[in-house]
Amino acid sequence: MLALVRAGFDAMVSFAFYFPMQSPTKERWLELCEQAAKEQDSQKLLALMQEINRLLAEKQDRLMSAPKNVKSSSL
Repeated sequence: MLALVRAGFDAMVSFAFYFPMQSPTKERWLELCEQAAKEQDSQKLLALMQEINRLLAEKQDRLMSAPKNVKSSSL
């Protein structure tokens, strides 16, 4: 299970490499993904996953509430 979760984080980090954000600053969720990809402790990994999920849910809420006629640069 841990290997499967780690593979998912590796995929997110790879995605971010090929599709870099327009902002010069890295988003916190992506930094946490990088940490999670290397984390060996299952309890710490779980905590990282929960924080990543929370941050991504907040981002999704922001994007869903953004005006429809304005392109978001934070996709």
